[in-house]
Formats: sequence, structure tokens, C-alpha cells
Amino acid sequence: MADVDAMKPGVTTIEDATAKLGKPRAVSTKPDGTKLLQWQYVEAAPLHARGGHVAVVFDKEGKMVRLAHKYE
Repeated sequence: MADVDAMKPGVTTIEDATAKLGKPRAVSTKPDGTKLLQWQYVEAAPLHARGGHVAVVFDKEGKMVRLAHKYE
């Protein structure tokens, strides 16, 4: 999640986010060209598991607009 916290609106691009977070689980494109990219992760160990979800909105030029959702 530190990679998510380091992302900056107007600066971070889709390519930057993908390089840090990997391929998104889902991409939704709105009629105005904005995109919502979503990542999910699961960490499992013998005695516990944890997961999270991150959703980020990008403008039609591919720059971050805002963090839509972050769950750890």
C-alpha cells in the first residue's frame, strides 16, 4: 500500500501505476474517456490471510485524478 500512498493526482500515470501495482484486475472506461482501474491482492500464510482492494480514477490522458477506494 506504500506504492498507492505515493501516487499523486495529476502526476501519476496509468503506466506508473501498472509498473508499481501490476496488471489491474478490472478497467472501466466512462463515456467521457476517464478510466477506473482496480487492483486486488491477497496474501496467504499458514495461519492467516489478508487482502485489499484499490481503485484509482484516471483522466482521458492517462493521469491520475483521484484515489476512489483503498481497503487494506
